[in-house]
Amino acid sequence: MTDVYRVDVKGTGGSGSGPFINSYYVGCDTGTPINNSSVVTAFKNFYTTLAPLYASTITWTVPSQITKLSTPPQLIAFTPQSTGGTSGSSQDPPQLALVITWRTNLAGPSFRGRNYYGPLHANAAPAGVFGSTMTTPAQNGATALIAAIALIPAHALGVYSIYHNKVKRPTPVFTPVESAVARSTCYTQRRRQIR
Repeated sequence: MTDVYRVDVKGTGGSGSGPFINSYYVGCDTGTPINNSSVVTAFKNFYTTLAPLYASTITWTVPSQITKLSTPPQLIAFTPQSTGGTSGSSQDPPQLALVITWRTNLAGPSFRGRNYYGPLHANAAPAGVFGSTMTTPAQNGATALIAAIALIPAHALGVYSIYHNKVKRPTPVFTPVESAVARSTCYTQRRRQIR
């Protein structure tokens, strides 16, 4: 797979400094255009599965943008969908998040991805730990997302890595995701530098 697309999902509403953006990478076989409608449906279903994690004041635009990572980058046309939280109207501090780790068949930090899901509904992580009411929908949704993207011919969800051992690669590497893990520990979202 050599054609890589970044799929951005944007959350708005609630308290905090939003918007809240999560980026994912979908790879396609060379010359195969991205199947935008199937990709949009897969991500819409994923975020609908995550709805119990969020207060009803949070709305997700799924996706907000699809970009082909080529030279120059190309914006891809699609029809966005939206979904919202379903768990009351109050939320935990916006920097607290549930984390899903995306695993590939290769070891090392350059071969796994991570997304932070927040802001979450109030009392989502008593004592800093998520119970099964939080981790089960996240785990099931992540597993279903991987499978849904894999069912689209010549498509895969993946990790797109520009760096390996803190050294910039001449060409970024796309590695397909094999599995995902929804973490039970409550994490703090960190602002990351875009490289």
